Amino acid sequence: MGFDLYALDPITDNEEHGYFRANVWYWRPLWAFVEYICQDTLNDSEKKAGYYNDGNIISKEQAQQISNKLKLSFTDETFNKFKNDFDKTNTGTGYNCNYELIVEFSNFCLNSGGFTIH
Repeated sequence: MGFDLYALDPITDNEEHGYFRANVWYWRPLWAFVEYICQDTLNDSEKKAGYYNDGNIISKEQAQQISNKLKLSFTDETFNKFKNDFDKTNTGTGYNCNYELIVEFSNFCLNSGGFTIH
């Protein structure tokens, strides 16, 4: 099972800006981190909906805020702290908090014009 994200209004026709995919083992930790850093960006319903691939919509403004917060988290050590805590509590589960994937997701968010989660 995977999560397919489709841009609502990508800045270019480049597939990198129009589509993002992650399998469940990588998506759930990624979204858990988004939920962690975006307490003031997403409401409780949107946070919960991110764990399901049923068409939840993230607006352009929210996507840009997510991207900005992700980028900041790489410089202020928030990501490293989250990853260390995540890895300690999820050993042997198969879930993987992957830095490169989150960087790719941050770029997708910035350039997507908002997105839907399928």
